[in-house]
Amino acid sequence: MTKLKTIRELEREFPPATAQEARRAGRRDDDAPLQLYLPKTLLKALKERALARDTTVRSVVLEALVGAGFKVSAGELGDRRR
Repeated sequence: MTKLKTIRELEREFPPATAQEARRAGRRDDDAPLQLYLPKTLLKALKERALARDTTVRSVVLEALVGAGFKVSAGELGDRRR
């Protein structure tokens, strides 16, 4: 009974964040979602490159788009987690 009371007290003190709040944390108003299916090996390579550069897959993809000639503002290229 003591553990249950402690959990309830913690839940009141620290309400859980919703998934929607967590998803919105790094977004800007002009962002739009994109979902695509990639070969597993390509997705793994993107994740490995992001890990090696201590950045996100989003940043790796945006850098590749710049390399392909697309215009991306310098402010979008950085890692939003920081």
